[in-house]
Amino acid sequence: MHYFIHSAEVNYFAVLVCTVIAIFIGSMWYSPLLFGKYWMRKMGFTKDDLEAKGSDYILSMAASFITMFILVQFILALGTDSFHKGAMIGFFMWLGFVATSTISQVVWEGKKMSIYFLYNAMQLLTLVLTGGILAVWK
Repeated sequence: MHYFIHSAEVNYFAVLVCTVIAIFIGSMWYSPLLFGKYWMRKMGFTKDDLEAKGSDYILSMAASFITMFILVQFILALGTDSFHKGAMIGFFMWLGFVATSTISQVVWEGKKMSIYFLYNAMQLLTLVLTGGILAVWK
């Protein structure tokens, strides 16, 4: 039986590329081209409210890298070798860890359900796509 951590087996370049993909998806998702204006309206933000610092980007990149690293750990531990199976692992990671834990933001923090769906759709897309990529490019 394989156990975590498979650091010697990890293709760190693939993890880095998937980190960039995750950041790109998030950047596009919340851009004015897609859902940025909708998200700002639902959150009650103005453009002036969204002044990001360099540390915000670094923290976001680190979080994305950790997510991709853990995703590839599941892929390696389960011996996944196809895009479809990797995408399914991404789906189950989303369902088990993201969709379930972020519902508390609706229940306890008063966030709108529309924000929950918007955020979770982006996370689902990211984890399914990168899960598939990491499975075939590990």
